[in-house]
Amino acid sequence: MAEWYPLVQRGGRWWLPYGDADGHPMAVDADLLAGLWLADSQVVFLGPDGGSLAYRVDDDGQEQIRLDYGVWRPVEAVDLAPWQHEVFRLIREALDCM
Repeated sequence: MAEWYPLVQRGGRWWLPYGDADGHPMAVDADLLAGLWLADSQVVFLGPDGGSLAYRVDDDGQEQIRLDYGVWRPVEAVDLAPWQHEVFRLIREALDCM
């Protein structure tokens, strides 16, 4: 079973809320996000004003997004808020790193 990592936004950046093994804050960039996925981890972005966004690729290779812990939907079927667009750009950068 994959481990879940909640990511929070502070100061315009995404962070692991509990930091690294020593408790130091860890900003999430494309490399770190790609590393989490390569380690078979899941992530959920917790929005600055509430809400959440999760991303996955299903068994058929279709990219999907789940907003606010709802149902998984194809990326093109989801209307994204500005912070969610920012997350999706980070996701795209992470996929390019893999």
